Amino acid sequence: LLALRDQSSAYRRAMQAYQAGDDIEAIQAFQEVLVLVPNSAEIHYYLGLSAYRHLDFELARRSFQAVMRLSPQSE
Repeated sequence: LLALRDQSSAYRRAMQAYQAGDDIEAIQAFQEVLVLVPNSAEIHYYLGLSAYRHLDFELARRSFQAVMRLSPQSE
């Protein structure tokens, strides 16, 4: 994931949008990142947070379920 953070414009865009509270842009960008790293619990987590803030509870639920599947020790 570190290499992805350094090289992926989608990752940078997603994190900037998330931090700015632009949930629509964050959701789109995190979904793009998941195409590259579909098993990243971190990306699913931030996608879930963005979806929750955007009141897309179904996407949030699926994202958080993926986090639990990929990283069962997460709290």
